[in-house]
Amino acid sequence: TDRAATWAEYTIVKEDEVARKPATLTFAQAAALPLSAQTAYEALFKHARIPRPMAEEFLSRPATRKDHRVLITGAAGAVGVYLVQLAAAAGVLVVAASSSNARNGDFLQGLGADEVVEYSMLDMYRGQFDVIIDMVGGEVLAKCWDYVADTGVLVAVDSASFNFVEEHEKRGLRKVGVHALFFIVNGSPDALRYIAELAGVGAVQSFVADTYPLARAREAYDLANGRSYGRGKVILTV
Repeated sequence: TDRAATWAEYTIVKEDEVARKPATLTFAQAAALPLSAQTAYEALFKHARIPRPMAEEFLSRPATRKDHRVLITGAAGAVGVYLVQLAAAAGVLVVAASSSNARNGDFLQGLGADEVVEYSMLDMYRGQFDVIIDMVGGEVLAKCWDYVADTGVLVAVDSASFNFVEEHEKRGLRKVGVHALFFIVNGSPDALRYIAELAGVGAVQSFVADTYPLARAREAYDLANGRSYGRGKVILTV
């Protein structure tokens, strides 16, 4: 949006910019969803072209063999947690990578990951992934070319990776048959409604690290800029 809204007690939105809050979520939990979850939605269903199941299918879908393999790096981060959940809801085989299995392994499995790995363990998966969605950038992203299948999809979301395809081509890393791209989330009413539906049936959890009243916004920003405040978003309340 191009309208001022930060720290606002009131704002004006268009009908296609909002969705009804699921009854199962608090207002703080609902506020934590849209940006990160829509980024995950677009990465998976728009750019990686994974078929999107209907929300009601989550409740009735039988267990099936998972032939489609998806790697998510930065899986325990703000967008990664929604990537894992949405990919699991879509019925693909989800490999969730983070810096520490001891810290994140049980958590990521609880979100639906089939396998949890540390970055140093990924060499065993050379050429095995149909889709890789990278949230980390840097050398983790550079190594993803080794892990993606020759005709797979490599999507980068980390803002510092905006020109990674060009840079990696110069370094001789790029695979010609791989569909590779960086994107910035657009958002859509369809995506927002879908995420709300999944949250409503329990397929997606929202994570709130803490809430602060608007008068303590500076404290909230200081907390969010730290590295050890817990999982989820820091929410301002009015």
